[in-house]
Amino acid sequence: MKHLTIVAAMLGIASAAMAEGYQVNTFSAKQEGMGHVGVGMKLGSESVIFNPGALTFMDKTMEISGAVSAISSHVDCYYNGSTYETSNKVSTPMNISAAWRIYDNFYAGVSFYTPYGSSINWGRNWPGAALNQSVDLKIFTVQPTLSWRIIPKLSVGAGLMITWGNVDLNKGLVSGS
Repeated sequence: MKHLTIVAAMLGIASAAMAEGYQVNTFSAKQEGMGHVGVGMKLGSESVIFNPGALTFMDKTMEISGAVSAISSHVDCYYNGSTYETSNKVSTPMNISAAWRIYDNFYAGVSFYTPYGSSINWGRNWPGAALNQSVDLKIFTVQPTLSWRIIPKLSVGAGLMITWGNVDLNKGLVSGS
């Protein structure tokens, strides 16, 4: 009974959790489940993002992994006794990683992912419209990576992050009254 009470309390707390931000750490279901502790682990093709040197410890000749998440954000603002709510579209951060063996001790990989991205739409008729009516942020990254195992338990990896994006910020005019 004690365990059931603890589980029910944890589920109740988790269902009421709220946060706001633009970084989307949804690189894979495996990483999300482990709380993004994969930096020190050998994760196959996902190592391109978290630990490039670990690619050489991959036990396959080639590996491809990917994930897509759906994030729905909702924000409320309480101001002078009134409540203002956002009307946001669903954001879909995604990633795809591939890694392959070139030689027994030399691997390559590439990853395409969205490290940041979200949108918020307050509309035109709220008191903060002069500061923010809507924001739409999209960032994309391609990361080619090489990994070399120097000795059986030591490897190094290096990669290049190529990032581009777009931000659209809309504000209302400041009234003169």
